[in-house]
Amino acid sequence: MVTALANQLGVSQGAAQQALNQLEALSRGGVDPASPAFAAIARDLGVSAAQLAAALDAAKQAAGQAAGQPSGQPTGQGGTGK
Repeated sequence: MVTALANQLGVSQGAAQQALNQLEALSRGGVDPASPAFAAIARDLGVSAAQLAAALDAAKQAAGQAAGQPSGQPTGQGGTGK
C-alpha cells in the first residue's frame, strides 16, 4: 500500500509510509478527511486533503487487487455482471 500511495501522490515511499503511520494513529478515533489533522498530513505531503483521500482510496483498491482480487471486478461481486 505504501508504494501505491507514493505513486498516486508522486511522493517518496518514506513520505508515504510516514503519512500512513500518522493516519493509523488517527484511525483509532476514526479518520475524518475533513479534520484538521488529516489536512495537516496532506499538507506535509504537499497535496490537498481531497487528493490524499482519493489517493488512499486508489491505494486500497490496488492493495486489494495485489492481494488476489480480480482486477475490474468490485469486491463482493462475482459472475458475469449481468
